[in-house]
Amino acid sequence: MLANTLTELRLYRCNDLVVSDQGLWGLLPLLPHLRALGVEGLRSRVSAAAVAPLGDLRKLDTLVLSGAEYRSGDWTVGLDGMPHSWSRLTGLTRLELRGHQQLHDLPGWLATALKGLRVLDVSSCSSLALGQLRHMTQLEVLVLQHLHLAHTLPTAAEMAALLAAGGQPPWRTLPDLTPLARGLRSLSLSNNRLGLLPEWLPKMTRLEHLDLSYNKDLQVRAPLTGLAALPHLVLLDFRRVHVVEKTAYWPEAKCITMQHLTKLVNVLKRRLVRVLLDV
Repeated sequence: MLANTLTELRLYRCNDLVVSDQGLWGLLPLLPHLRALGVEGLRSRVSAAAVAPLGDLRKLDTLVLSGAEYRSGDWTVGLDGMPHSWSRLTGLTRLELRGHQQLHDLPGWLATALKGLRVLDVSSCSSLALGQLRHMTQLEVLVLQHLHLAHTLPTAAEMAALLAAGGQPPWRTLPDLTPLARGLRSLSLSNNRLGLLPEWLPKMTRLEHLDLSYNKDLQVRAPLTGLAALPHLVLLDFRRVHVVEKTAYWPEAKCITMQHLTKLVNVLKRRLVRVLLDV
């Protein structure tokens, strides 16, 4: 009965069931009418070969696979690759792959085979190379949270000073996403290591939602006229940026950041754009 009627299946924190010897991944193609599949809270490594049978779910439009979130970064959980069989999921519109610490690459066929893909979330995939994103011009929503992305890598002296202070330096930069400008409506760069805003952001003229929250090192050194001019903007999130220690007075750099953000808020509120900002 279920094989003929089930269209949505979500498993949460069922790691033992998923990685058992019974091979749950291999049984899922027996549900050919599935349109949405979610397996969240994985606590073990999952090989690309193990999830290859999902490529037979030809009606799938939503696929969510996420690794468990641990306090320690020593855990290696989730996918170690994306099988080529997934290139047959031509009806897929939403792909969420969060917390896969062993996932290193986005395959080249992702842009060419999955032309209907509109939503991609690869948050917390700490080892993932992002170069393929520039080819995914079909995307409308892109989520790149908690990836340790910086606007530029620190110099040797800056890195030494950061390590001496007990900090963790960023190890990669945010790629230029200008090729996605024609279609991208929502971009989340929350919880990264951005020190400055990407120069290409004002070129993303279709953006409706832009999330820059929790980039605690982010400084704004010049007026944000480029962001203020984005014609379709509806929501802009600047919460918890340029975080400094609580003192009687803000340092000069923090004052400059808040001055420019306040001016941006005043401009955008005339257009009824919602801006999230805290102090």
